[in-house]
Amino acid sequence: ARFLQTPQRLEEQAARQMLYGEFGTHAPKTDIKRKYNGKNHPSVNVVEWRGKLLGLSEGGLPSVINAETFDYEGETDFGGVVPRFLTFTAHPRFDAATGDMFAYGFEKRPPGNLHVYRIKRKTGAARLLYKMPMDGFFMVHDSLLTENYFILLIPPAQYDVMGMMSGKNMAEALSYIETRPTRLIAFPRDTRGGAAQPVHLELPPQFF
Repeated sequence: ARFLQTPQRLEEQAARQMLYGEFGTHAPKTDIKRKYNGKNHPSVNVVEWRGKLLGLSEGGLPSVINAETFDYEGETDFGGVVPRFLTFTAHPRFDAATGDMFAYGFEKRPPGNLHVYRIKRKTGAARLLYKMPMDGFFMVHDSLLTENYFILLIPPAQYDVMGMMSGKNMAEALSYIETRPTRLIAFPRDTRGGAAQPVHLELPPQFF
């Protein structure tokens, strides 16, 4: 085991202090000029993918890790298909028959569109299946994959984007809105050439 030597970690080690904020912690004020806009720390989950490991953070692109040495090898956008301004789930789902990855992310800018991808195991090629506008930025943590659908459960746990822009960290900006329903969105795996439409169901408010 080892700490993953991401550029931001190396920068902080050289500075001997925290330079980038975390989910619930602001970085202290400093005169040191930061090299990056933020820290994409792949600390939530690690999955095997095509002979490599992917370190996943839910806040940015997957980090590629050498499976033998645990060396950091950069980030992947799957051939330029997944944009850098997207979050990327730390919990993708895999087709048991093909090994294909199903994943999602939200745009980290207004209007915060939701993206759903299928990424081929054999070739590594990614394809955008759905792009859907959202009415806010929600904490969506997990997903389900069935024979015919990729399913997201969206609880009424919403981020105050304006609050984050004005200085709140993500933990401070997160609220549970019990007057709103939990939403289940089932995306047909067969997009029918773009004609398929997601199925929407409203459930009682809950967090899971």
